[in-house]
Amino acid sequence: MAGETVHCTSRSSASPDAVWAYVRDFARPWHPVIDWMAAEFGPKGEVRRRFAAGGEDKTYLEQLTYLSHSDRVLGYTVL
Repeated sequence: MAGETVHCTSRSSASPDAVWAYVRDFARPWHPVIDWMAAEFGPKGEVRRRFAAGGEDKTYLEQLTYLSHSDRVLGYTVL
């Protein structure tokens, strides 16, 4: 199965605590091209987000695969 890893890095004048308080919400539509985003749960309680972007009719579904508040890291996969 092919895979791709994306690492995003940016700078902010906000404190690390303030940034994490914002981005740890997996279903927050933080990116400017996100038209809408909704939180969902999979059949075993998995945290998912469904969204549309850039005016497309297509919707995307992603599932949270890893979350560490102490390390301020989250991982997800596209379903």
